Amino acid sequence: MASQLSFYRNASACQINVSPGETEKSKEGKTFFAKDGAIFIAMTSGEKREYDWKKKIGFAISMSDLPAILAADRSISKNGWTKPKDVLFELIHDPQAGKDEKGKVIKSLQVVCATNQDSFFMVLNEKSNGENKRHFVSLSMGELSLFFEVVKSSIPYLLAWNQL
Repeated sequence: MASQLSFYRNASACQINVSPGETEKSKEGKTFFAKDGAIFIAMTSGEKREYDWKKKIGFAISMSDLPAILAADRSISKNGWTKPKDVLFELIHDPQAGKDEKGKVIKSLQVVCATNQDSFFMVLNEKSNGENKRHFVSLSMGELSLFFEVVKSSIPYLLAWNQL
């Protein structure tokens, strides 16, 4: 999967890429799962469609994050519109969890309902070295649905099932 889903706005941009899982062959010739795949989101801000990618925030969505995203999609499908400022889902990552550097960098990804109830904000936050960075991009209901479909259709690639 080499394609990219992108959302470009006047003051922000978001790029979403899928990195498939990997398989390897054993000495006996059997294929086994070797590496998890991920959905990578990069987001930045700018002015008049001039984006500063040096200030981007990157976020990797793993298989363990998918239940929260899929539950949000199901909730919208089942219950209809959300209320303004409702958080559809929030993922919080500490890239250094389990290491000595734990807690020094915290990243979060949220999708929040906008006040007009038919649009949303995808928000990336990063807290690092006492500095807070935040980028967001607005999404229509159709664009949010497209994001959910990309997530769902990526699952076989994340698990490397396409390589079996």
